[in-house]
Amino acid sequence: MKLFISWSGELSHRIALALMDWFPYVINQVVPFVSSESIRKGERWGLDIHSELSKSRFCLVCLTRENLSEPWIMFEAGAISGSTGRSRVCAILFDGLRQKDIGAPLSLFQNSGFERDEFRKLLLSVNDSFGKKKISEAVLLKSFET
Repeated sequence: MKLFISWSGELSHRIALALMDWFPYVINQVVPFVSSESIRKGERWGLDIHSELSKSRFCLVCLTRENLSEPWIMFEAGAISGSTGRSRVCAILFDGLRQKDIGAPLSLFQNSGFERDEFRKLLLSVNDSFGKKKISEAVLLKSFET
């Protein structure tokens, strides 16, 4: 399953790279997309991003204080949420952000704080998006704890 990881700014980019490396260890069916790493030099990046947005079933937005209203974040989240009824968007709130700090349209999603219990719930939601191909919850939670 394609997992689109949206970022904007230095801190958000570092977080996106860490998530890109980590997710396949926990849910090995996940194929993360981070634009800075997933698009080869010389490619037409706009076309690649559009293609990935249309194929992705889940979008994680690495949200920090510096990118709260960045146009690309809004574009990517909106493109995935509007593409099909089966796609999901979740902003992960870093940098001390809370849900009350988030404005529309991102405030309309079930976002996640970067706390252990919240992130565990997010992981379960990503796994659920696989439908019948999801891994067992027991295995997933064991991987998460490891």
